[in-house]
Amino acid sequence: MEKMERHAIRGAKAEERLASILDDLGEDFLVLHDVPSPYGNIDHIVISKRSGVFLIETKAHGGRVSVVEGRLLVNGHDPEKNFVAQTLKNTFWLRDEIKRLTAAPAWIIPLIVFTNAFVEPGPPVKNVLVINKKYLLTVLHKSNGNRYASAIWDRRERIQRALYNVEEVV
Repeated sequence: MEKMERHAIRGAKAEERLASILDDLGEDFLVLHDVPSPYGNIDHIVISKRSGVFLIETKAHGGRVSVVEGRLLVNGHDPEKNFVAQTLKNTFWLRDEIKRLTAAPAWIIPLIVFTNAFVEPGPPVKNVLVINKKYLLTVLHKSNGNRYASAIWDRRERIQRALYNVEEVV
């Protein structure tokens, strides 16, 4: 029980650290934290005026993270959960929700961000970018040429209300 509690506390602190970085992004970004989904929750969603939508899964693991033969490894081993599958499930759900709300095809950029580990540079895993928190702002500010970004940006408040179930969307 103590071990699970320590992991939960460490994870919450990592999410808070990332939240404080994201909350300073500025007026060209809308940041949503702890968004409920059918698969648990999404740690952070960032809607950028220029770059589109980012889904961020935060991990507080220490040590070394690498991608070997398309597999995400933490300290040379498979993590206790399949982080990539978790991130992809939420990515597909968010994509469908945004399309339903805006009628714009949403290209979601999924990220797994490690706050306490060294992340070896490597390719994305199933289109999920795995990075250390120090590279997060660089990734978020890099424009990817998403042609639907402005349509999604214009409807960001509606998306926010719907994702937090503040209004019933018909």
